[in-house]
Order: sequence, then C-alpha cells, then structure tokens
Amino acid sequence: MLYTLAMLRADFADMTELLAEETDAVLDEGSGHQGPAKVTRWIGQR
Repeated sequence: MLYTLAMLRADFADMTELLAEETDAVLDEGSGHQGPAKVTRWIGQR
C-alpha cells in the first residue's frame, strides 16, 4: 500500500486530477500507529 504520486497519476490518467500531494503528517490512530509518516493524497473526478 505504498503508492507514489507518479503511480497514482499513471493508474488514473483518464481522470481529472483535483488534488495531488506528497506530504508529511503526524499520525495518532491508536497504539502502534503513531508518529511521523509520509502521506500521498490524490483526488480525481471522472
């Protein structure tokens, strides 16, 4: 489940890109899933 922005753009090339970013985030989603993380977000529209 480690997708890059380039991979997502290639997989969804037929869609209109509305938001695309690779950023840092701090996770706090329960024990064992906390701390700094790299996040890739992609939102598109058909």
